[in-house]
Amino acid sequence: MIHPMRYPPRSSQLLSSGELAKFLGVPVTTIYSWQTRGGGPPGYRVGRHTRYRPDEVLAWLEERRLKPTAA
Repeated sequence: MIHPMRYPPRSSQLLSSGELAKFLGVPVTTIYSWQTRGGGPPGYRVGRHTRYRPDEVLAWLEERRLKPTAA
């Protein structure tokens, strides 16, 4: 299935929590949980909102890439 969001998102465009959830394929409640408990990609406060830089989201994903195991 092709994801409806552009991959990768343009690096100059900040993502909202909802856009990040859609991009990652997780519920927005997961994003909110990461915001309060930690563990998600780095975010920035912009007024009352949290925004995410796409390049930092992709770097965060790369850190979580599964390593192949020897058989």
